[in-house]
Amino acid sequence: MKRFDDLTVDALPDDGRAHILTLKDLTFLEEHRNILMIGNSGTGKTHLAIATGIRAANRISGWCSRRRQGW
Repeated sequence: MKRFDDLTVDALPDDGRAHILTLKDLTFLEEHRNILMIGNSGTGKTHLAIATGIRAANRISGWCSRRRQGW
């Protein structure tokens, strides 16, 4: 699973690094705002989206998913 702790922040573009805290603390959810991640291939968009989704799911509902073994 991709998490914020596994993210190489130095590899992100400068404008992307500036918004990491907003994603990590989920203020956009409390403000009922959308987020849009754009950029070239390999810039970390998918990693950020997954990490943000995992954090939001864990914070909002206490939900945690585990991969089913043997499927």
